[in-house]
Amino acid sequence: SQETKFCRYFFFFSSRRRHTRYIDWSSDVCSSDLLVNFNQFDPPGITKIMYLGDHEYLEKLGSEIKSRFGMDLSVMFSNPIFLEFMAEGVSKGNALSELADYLGFGLENIMAFGDGENDISMIKTAGIGIAMSNANTEVKESADLVTLSNNEDGVAEVLEDYFGLN
Repeated sequence: SQETKFCRYFFFFSSRRRHTRYIDWSSDVCSSDLLVNFNQFDPPGITKIMYLGDHEYLEKLGSEIKSRFGMDLSVMFSNPIFLEFMAEGVSKGNALSELADYLGFGLENIMAFGDGENDISMIKTAGIGIAMSNANTEVKESADLVTLSNNEDGVAEVLEDYFGLN
């Protein structure tokens, strides 16, 4: 279904370059129909698609996307105005596990900070998961500790305390 509402779509895809590239596409129509006709916007290696728009509308859109594509997609907010979706199983938590394995670190030796729904898997995976005070309730409940907000230097506060730097 389509509703007339301004929306921006960002298509993130990997490349052999150092930085992730993306396509920024804007429309007066914000709809999950884009996914159905995705082949017209199909650069190789797409890793994530992000909708930018009104939170209330994006909640409805997210529900529609989940109902249409079920278990094939992971749909979540990284910010109240950013709705992201990617292949099921792609998450910051899985990336953190792979990075720890690659570097030879045990997850118990990793501290992770987050404030968005997309940070929950990372917070749960890390040995010490920390939510920022500006995070929503679900993120805070997933964390071992809640610190000051991003704007109040919450990361520095925890690191200084943890390493005895204050």
